[in-house]
Amino acid sequence: MQEETKMDKLTTEFAEYICDHLCKYPTLLSETKLEDKCLEYKIGQFICDILNEYNQELKERDTAKKIEIINGGTPACPVCSAKVFRHYEFCKDCGQKLDWSN
Repeated sequence: MQEETKMDKLTTEFAEYICDHLCKYPTLLSETKLEDKCLEYKIGQFICDILNEYNQELKERDTAKKIEIINGGTPACPVCSAKVFRHYEFCKDCGQKLDWSN
């Protein structure tokens, strides 16, 4: 069995909050009909779409990008242009993985 990630926990809490606080049907429908209603609103697909977008952003951020040189030799993050130092493996501002190779 795969271990639950921080994002899994967050989305579970998100879905439970929606179900517990925003759903107007819990007292009106049986458990089976309530599950059907949830499927009709496609909340599960919505959460999957959010996770897929998040995972793609993580994958891109964790792929090392070559640093840029600005202002006559100052190394900078290729994503957010923050000043970076040689010992940085990741940008301190945006988290982008840095590639120092020539």
